[in-house]
Amino acid sequence: MYVVQLKTNARVWIPLHEQGKQLLDKMPRHNAEMILTRADGKPWKIDHFRHEMGEQIRAAGLEGIVTHGLRTTAAKWMTAAGCSEREIMAITGHTSSAMVSRYVREASQKRRAQSAATKVPRYRLEQESAKTTCDRPG
Repeated sequence: MYVVQLKTNARVWIPLHEQGKQLLDKMPRHNAEMILTRADGKPWKIDHFRHEMGEQIRAAGLEGIVTHGLRTTAAKWMTAAGCSEREIMAITGHTSSAMVSRYVREASQKRRAQSAATKVPRYRLEQESAKTTCDRPG
């Protein structure tokens, strides 16, 4: 599906998850251009949409997620999943890799630290194994 990124006005194609497609297929269509409309079929005003979305996030019990930070959260989750900056930019609509770098710095550091932490026990195990093999008689 295509979305228009609010800050940059960039038109971005994003693959739609199958569950999202099924949900959208069930929704009544009031407006051909807007997917999410009010009950009366009119487009949401951005501040009203943010308010309603915030209520839904709280109702779902999601913590640490705010509407203003959804793009940042998505970028961090994609980084944690191993996506490249270019892949993230393709989803978020960012036009500058410098901006994406700023958003994903923390998630990238955590991923690299986790990778490093898993290498040390593996190395030590290999060293112990090599030592045991060398210590055997004959």
